[in-house]
Amino acid sequence: MTEVKDIDIDITSANVKIYKSNDQSIRVVYYGPKSEKERPTVTADYVEGILRIEQKSRIQLFGFFDSDRVEIYLPRDYIGPFDFELSSGNLDFVENFEFSQIEMQLTSGNVKAKTLNTATLHFVMSSGNLSCEGIYSDTYEIKMTSGTFKADALTGVGNFKSSSGNVSIQHYSGSGEIKLTSGDLNLGIEALSGDLEIGLSSGNVDVNLLGDTNDIACEFRVTSGNIRTNFGDVDDGDVGSKFLYKFSDGAENALVIKTISGSIRIEK
Repeated sequence: MTEVKDIDIDITSANVKIYKSNDQSIRVVYYGPKSEKERPTVTADYVEGILRIEQKSRIQLFGFFDSDRVEIYLPRDYIGPFDFELSSGNLDFVENFEFSQIEMQLTSGNVKAKTLNTATLHFVMSSGNLSCEGIYSDTYEIKMTSGTFKADALTGVGNFKSSSGNVSIQHYSGSGEIKLTSGDLNLGIEALSGDLEIGLSSGNVDVNLLGDTNDIACEFRVTSGNIRTNFGDVDDGDVGSKFLYKFSDGAENALVIKTISGSIRIEK
């Protein structure tokens, strides 16, 4: 078998688990209804270094087969692109994975992962929750319509947008934008590599500055709510609706937090 150059997965309705094989082999195991024993809806093709795994739509007379699941075993040393689409079902990265590029699009279901390492991440989820130990990337774009996002770590330069749901990132390093329409944000900042702009339409922001803050210049504003902090020249930690503060004269990385309806709490 030639070297795997790309992986493209398109599943209609099933729970999917991604493993590493014990060697360089590729294995796809599908558990479906007995009616598909002779002609399974899930197929795998390997052509000119590209692995394509696809599930064709079935005619369902009695609804969803909730026992459908697909186990995919990837070559242990594979670090190329990973392209994944799932219409209905859950996705579970059982082990730590590294890919050169990750493209994921899910319509309805949950995602669970250990650590994902990649140069570029593009993640879109319409309805469902994501929980992971860490996403380590150079650049990323994350879009969620409805659901919670929980990560122990997120690194990289990128944009994060959520329409409805709470977001929790315990250790953040990077720069870019975090925008929430409805939901609360819990964020631990280890380091900023540039400006970080956080905006919430409806929800509260809770930030802990965990690392060196000398390069951070703060700008916090609320329309309806209050700002509380344990640094700066403030009384009782409550600074009202606007707060500007530099940790040093040479601070170059702007930390901008704005809420329309909600409060900001930030501590060092």
